[in-house]
Amino acid sequence: MSDSPVVTALSRQLAAEPAPARWVVAFSGGLDSMVLLHATVHCLAQRRLHALPTQPLQALHVQHNLHPEAATWASHCRALAQQLEVPFHLRCVAVDRSGGRGVEAAAREVRYRAFSDFLLPGDQLLMAHHQDDQIETLLLRLLRGSGPAGVAGIPAQRPLGHASLSRPLLALPRAQLRAYADAVQLTWIEDPSNIDPAFDRNYLRHTLRPAIAARWPNHARTLLRSAALAAESAQLLQQLAAIDFSNAPQHRLDRLHIPSLQQLDDARQRNLLRHWLGLNGLPLPDHNRLQRILDEVMPAAADRQPLVNWPGVEVRRYRDFLYAMPPLPPPASTMELEWDLSTAFLQLPDGSRLWQQWQDAGGVALRPGIPITLRFRHSGDPAQQADRHRLKRLLQQAGVPPWLRSHIPLIYQDHSLVAIPGVAIMPGWRSAAGAGGLHFRWQPAGSHVLPAFADSGGP
Repeated sequence: MSDSPVVTALSRQLAAEPAPARWVVAFSGGLDSMVLLHATVHCLAQRRLHALPTQPLQALHVQHNLHPEAATWASHCRALAQQLEVPFHLRCVAVDRSGGRGVEAAAREVRYRAFSDFLLPGDQLLMAHHQDDQIETLLLRLLRGSGPAGVAGIPAQRPLGHASLSRPLLALPRAQLRAYADAVQLTWIEDPSNIDPAFDRNYLRHTLRPAIAARWPNHARTLLRSAALAAESAQLLQQLAAIDFSNAPQHRLDRLHIPSLQQLDDARQRNLLRHWLGLNGLPLPDHNRLQRILDEVMPAAADRQPLVNWPGVEVRRYRDFLYAMPPLPPPASTMELEWDLSTAFLQLPDGSRLWQQWQDAGGVALRPGIPITLRFRHSGDPAQQADRHRLKRLLQQAGVPPWLRSHIPLIYQDHSLVAIPGVAIMPGWRSAAGAGGLHFRWQPAGSHVLPAFADSGGP
């Protein structure tokens, strides 16, 4: 077993520096992930035997509930992990079938979200993708008209939230994983959906690839070479987009400056848009929707609010900027919340977060011993009548897009408006010169960044 290509590839990954805080194996219980988990346990045991440092190992199973046996499979995975003395973690998710993306894409999205939510800073997630997965992905993306980034295939490593993701077996054909499993007599789960030709990947795997292999026996090597060339092209395009992004100081992570963007030709505009959406962790659009941003959203009059959307993303214009974000849930307009400030952040009902931090200069000077109340802007609140016009003016001055204004929490104490996070501090509530105070920042639901509004400084 020690001379297995699986062990060789995995040992190289586990020896990489810097070492992660934890290794986390994405464990579905199928052949591929079963091999990965078993081989990881073996390799870490060998490292301990040679007095080499190792990190804690965890097994993470995501239960999609798409099959009647899903709960049974989760129990089986737990038992397999216990046999290997690996801590087991289960995350149950709900797959939205109504988004128009197909079950495969929707399941993948919630699965990676579950991975990201579980991982801690410094963790590394190990996934069992192999060479056959890479070839199938490449063919599928070619058939869907993907560009260089898509045709580059599955990356061997990439960031995932505050952690990272690695695929140490990506260069190995599945036959080598099967040989390892047979050699150590592993058992695994067989998901019957893996042979259902209704799914594109299964049709490709069981029908198209055998036909391609019969005609072109070396197709795997040729396709992988094409993927490598596409990866080089994609890297160059990323570098160009990064240059275009940095050349316009008005561009920010949460918004793109339209006049600066329009100075580029159409191809570079689309390239920069893809780069910016990727920086924000958002799904990329097809070519038609990307072109609609250039043709419909960017040229729109300043008083319009055009929208181009696709599953998981909405792109809008406000003033001279483009904004992109996941679709916002309904605002918690009539709700009031109390916060005693005992935590660094508060999760709000719409999924957004409010952060607070003491700083030695500036900020809000609250009255001690009195909790703050959070309210949300809406026209029917009698308590906001006196503040209504002031609120509107402050939000406009700060450049807060209209679709966010009902979501920003308004901070009250003693029935008085104290501050609007990231926008303004009301008169009488700003800390004295040279004194410290609380700084509040707000992060919209689904966003990876804190919005950069212009601080109006107060009324």
